[in-house]
Amino acid sequence: MTRRHSVRRQRLGAGAAQVVELVETTGTKRRPGPDCPRGPLRDRGSAGVEAALAVTALLAVTWFTVGALRVTNSGGDVVSAARAGARAAATARSGSEHSAAHAVAAAALADRGVACAGGPAVTVTPGVTSAGGTEPVRTMTVSVTCAVQLDDVALAFRSPSRIVSASATELVDPLRGGQG
Repeated sequence: MTRRHSVRRQRLGAGAAQVVELVETTGTKRRPGPDCPRGPLRDRGSAGVEAALAVTALLAVTWFTVGALRVTNSGGDVVSAARAGARAAATARSGSEHSAAHAVAAAALADRGVACAGGPAVTVTPGVTSAGGTEPVRTMTVSVTCAVQLDDVALAFRSPSRIVSASATELVDPLRGGQG
């Protein structure tokens, strides 16, 4: 080996020196491989891996968003069912408030397509309120609790259901509801 080759090897470094030596001895260029620190073949296949990871992350975010929207929409539906149940309890005859509120709240949830695990839990609480110096007025407060089933998007959450609750209060109609 001549002095010129050894000087070139010192300037280029160990990895490049192997390539230079191979070129000088065989007269052909060697393709950079995995042991070569530079070259276009080092990143080969990384775009496919990046695309697979990006698609997986995008699907996970989409799945979680769908589940969160389902819980949010179900919350609005439970509020609507509680209001309907409170209206039904306030207009029902004395003694039938609970059955009227439960029937109307369950029907309102079923109409909106909300599936409650075990059905909705409906609680009716009668009360009395007075506004200023006026005579006391009877009220009906209805609370609706629903364990919203999320079986189709269960991977986004730890449990396949979320509990959503709402309550609404209505004044008892003295002409329709009993005073007993």
